[in-house]
Amino acid sequence: KQKENGVAVIFVGEDLDVLIELCDRILVIGSGRVAGIVDGRTAKKEEIGLLMTRGAEAAFPTEGINPNGTKPEERGADAGAAEESENEKEGGADE
Repeated sequence: KQKENGVAVIFVGEDLDVLIELCDRILVIGSGRVAGIVDGRTAKKEEIGLLMTRGAEAAFPTEGINPNGTKPEERGADAGAAEESENEKEGGADE
């Protein structure tokens, strides 16, 4: 009856079984952004999970991160030059 009267209810939860059971539409938010909206009547857990993961990837990007945890631009030009100089010294010592 509430639905017929245009009443909307916002339910916040993380139990996908409950969300799929209760919701007409499911909006997934990750990192403060909308990751996607799916039809609650036809949504699959896997689909919602992918949207949840996409939000996590946005929050914790790994692309462009060096193994030591720094971004290439954080090293600066001097760091790269010093590294090259150090490699040249090591290479010269081995020969």
